[in-house]
Amino acid sequence: MSSTEDVYLGKSGRIYGPFSQGELDDLSAKGQLSQYQWIWSHQNQCWKSIESPPPHPLHNPTQLGPSTQDWSQVYAIAFDSSHLLRGQLKWITETGCTLISEQKEEGPIFPVPVKIRLNLFDPVHKNGITLSVLITKIDLHEGHWNYHFRWEKRPELKKIL
Repeated sequence: MSSTEDVYLGKSGRIYGPFSQGELDDLSAKGQLSQYQWIWSHQNQCWKSIESPPPHPLHNPTQLGPSTQDWSQVYAIAFDSSHLLRGQLKWITETGCTLISEQKEEGPIFPVPVKIRLNLFDPVHKNGITLSVLITKIDLHEGHWNYHFRWEKRPELKKIL
């Protein structure tokens, strides 16, 4: 029989437990709590996510994710064999970002979809990195072309800084 102090854990539609508070503390100390997605306690009377949700993607478009890197300080240059585009990065996520073009071109200078290179340079720490990105979408907003990039993996900030 379950106590009103017992806790249940959930993952992929399955229920695990009951766990006492001591057992829950042990799982947490061993780093095993992260293998579960949900937690139920009699006190709350509902399932709650164990992990906090990520920040709203449009709340602070130059500081997404766990990093404290201020991406607004990073210069971004997108290029291929015949075109060069500079701008500011916004909406940086684990899978991509948007480059807001500094130039006011009559039209986009790259087709969609196309793989290009993206150079990121931090002038404060004088360090940079170049990576391949795929342009997935281009749109015009307030007179500037927005190039939506997809990368395989978000650049490691320590490689930039």
